Amino acid sequence: MPLAKKEWPKATKRNPDKYRLETINRMLDVADEDEKDLIQFFLSTGFRDEEAAYCKYSDFNFHDGSINVHDKPEFDWSVKDHEQRSQDIVLRSKFLKRMRARRTRHKAADGLIFPNAAGKPNMHLIRIVQRVAKRAGITERIGLHKFRRSFGTMVAKHYGLQQARIWLGHSDISTTQKYLAAEELTTEQSRKAVNAMFSGVGD
Repeated sequence: MPLAKKEWPKATKRNPDKYRLETINRMLDVADEDEKDLIQFFLSTGFRDEEAAYCKYSDFNFHDGSINVHDKPEFDWSVKDHEQRSQDIVLRSKFLKRMRARRTRHKAADGLIFPNAAGKPNMHLIRIVQRVAKRAGITERIGLHKFRRSFGTMVAKHYGLQQARIWLGHSDISTTQKYLAAEELTTEQSRKAVNAMFSGVGD
C-alpha cells in the first residue's frame, strides 16, 4: 500500500544558485570588452534582468560612485513595485572606470547602456552571457539571476543581511534570507572563524 500523503517524504529545498568566482573568471577570460561590461554590470549592481535592459548612463552618479534604478516613462517601463532602491548602490572605482570607457567607446552620452541593434532595450542579454559561457567551456546552467544572487550573497557576507536587502531592492528581509546562496567555509576558514568568535572568552 502506498504511504498516506502526510507521510510522503518532504521535498528538500534547493539552495539558491550563485556563480562561483572561478566560473565568473573563466567567462571574463574569454569575453571581449563589451561582454565583460555586461558581466561586470550584473555582478556589481545586482540588478534584475529588466533593470539592466532599461538602465541608462544617467542612472549612474559618477561623481559619488553609485547607481540606482529609475522609471523610464519614455519606454513605458517602471521599476518593480514602483520602488527604486532606498539607498544608492555603491560601486567599485574599477567598475566605474569600465562604464565610463564603455560610454566613450559607444559615444552613448546618457542613453541606454545595453541597447539592441535598433537602439531599444535589449531584452535578450542572457544570450550574450550564454555565448561567453559556451566559449569558456562552462556547462553549468547560465542565468542572469545567478549574478543577482552572487551580488546579494557577497554584500550580505561583507556588510550584513540588511544592506543586502536594501541594495537588492527587497521590501521584506525574509525574501532576502530565502534568496541568498549559502557560503560554505573550508575547514581552515571555519577554524579561524570559530577562534575569532570565542576570542573574548576566558580560560
